[in-house]
Amino acid sequence: MTEFQFYHLILLSFLGLALIVFIILLIIPAPYGKFADKGWGLLINHKLGWIIQEAPASLLMLFYFFIGSRQINAATTILLVIWQTHYFHRAFIYPFMLRSGNKVPLSTVLLWRYCSILSIPTSREGGSSASRRIPGTPSPGCRIRAS
Repeated sequence: MTEFQFYHLILLSFLGLALIVFIILLIIPAPYGKFADKGWGLLINHKLGWIIQEAPASLLMLFYFFIGSRQINAATTILLVIWQTHYFHRAFIYPFMLRSGNKVPLSTVLLWRYCSILSIPTSREGGSSASRRIPGTPSPGCRIRAS
């Protein structure tokens, strides 16, 4: 199975999972915020939970950017800076700006980490997809004319 096929398999599984979760959440409130409950497992500080949820998006992109096989140029660097500006702030600055001392179930945090599995192919490709042709898309030399 190619990585492209694996990515599509993940996308389809998430569509199915979204339908199941939608139906469940019509019956049971999501276990965070005012609905956080010890019945969902160990409760941790919500700031720590936020960092655990968001840090991999920043750290994995940075890791794969430097170990990847594609050429580092101005375009990929600009995209990395945009990505890192957003996710570094989201993972390492924003949680410390939160004022409340709420708790969140660790199970909820870990489920959100599972949902971010889609960031792994994004991080791995990180800009190298510009040099590859995705099946079904025009080749880079193709010129599109307005009729």
